[in-house]
Amino acid sequence: MFDAVEPAKREPSTYEAMVRAFMTVEDRDSAMKVVNEALSRSYPAAVANKILELTTSNWTTVKQIRVVQVKHEVKARLTHSSSGAPGGEGPRTHTQVLANSVVASVLILLHAYKLPRERKSQGEQCWPRGSDVLVVGIVANYAAVAADTFSSELGILSSSPPRLLTSPTLRRVPPGTNGGVTATGLAAGLLGSFLIAATSVLLLPFCGPSPRLARLSFTGTASGYDNAGWDLQSKLSFVLGVTALGFCGSVLDSLLGGLLQASVTDTRTGRIIEGDGGKKVLVSGAGSMHQKQVAKFVPLNPRPMLQSLVNEDVLIRLKWGNTEYKGRLVSVDSYMNIQLASTLEFIDGKETGALGQVLIRCVRNTFGFLSAAAAAAAVRTRLKAEV
Repeated sequence: MFDAVEPAKREPSTYEAMVRAFMTVEDRDSAMKVVNEALSRSYPAAVANKILELTTSNWTTVKQIRVVQVKHEVKARLTHSSSGAPGGEGPRTHTQVLANSVVASVLILLHAYKLPRERKSQGEQCWPRGSDVLVVGIVANYAAVAADTFSSELGILSSSPPRLLTSPTLRRVPPGTNGGVTATGLAAGLLGSFLIAATSVLLLPFCGPSPRLARLSFTGTASGYDNAGWDLQSKLSFVLGVTALGFCGSVLDSLLGGLLQASVTDTRTGRIIEGDGGKKVLVSGAGSMHQKQVAKFVPLNPRPMLQSLVNEDVLIRLKWGNTEYKGRLVSVDSYMNIQLASTLEFIDGKETGALGQVLIRCVRNTFGFLSAAAAAAAVRTRLKAEV
């Protein structure tokens, strides 16, 4: 079904240089030279020239199609970062990268193991192989990954709130909630899956209908195999099948996320709290959104979070005496000393008087709960900061 590359033509150094050239997007000439060399070793001249032409003509477009960067500033305001830094979800971790690629990586290794051990025709540029079903799995894996990326990165921009897949009533949830989907996100996921499927059909050397290929079939006879190979209808079926598999993989990912991953909501803003590597920083509660969870989290470094609250109303509860101070945060210094303005003092929940401008010196365990909430919401939302 697919053309195989001779072991000598699959030199790691060549493809390593190819990857390096593509990652250095400014070095276009070097990249094209490496690509041309690799293609000329692996494909007939006509095919290599066509692929090179497509790559050259779409160089700028390929660089610009990065869904992660689409309206990044807008998406950064839709969720909160647990560290207090601007933006929402932090950089990907090695665990996330491995989770997205481990299935395809295993299938690639199996396919590479099978290639030199199977019979091949020296007179054909492509031939049917039993192991090439592994290639379908590889393409389907990356179709699902692309669908998930498109869905999450573009779906969060939907004007309508997400619906929770694990809820019997499909109730509305904040953007960024695990298990939440929108029509925009589903459509984007379908597009991402289709792009991978269509690209694979354009670039993978499928075998066309040929009597000779029929004789290379696994039965060893030509009868019943006069149309062996891939015609247009077969390729369309492949695209539709891989697109459907990728889309279903994305939906399954959302479903498992809603069942197994915790989502923490800031009750003041209604936004999801994002941790480093996409983790939800949870202090209490089950790993689901069946019940709304209060945004209690422990930032590793609370100072950036506090500095982001300057000029906002905050609530500070001391760890002794049931004493609270509510006022406008003026400043936070490097020693975590906090200056408030228009400060009100509360003891056991009762207001005891207006103190005006105060300075709360931070000695270890002097204060515990902080909140960016204004007015009554401050009592319900408490962000725990150990200092």
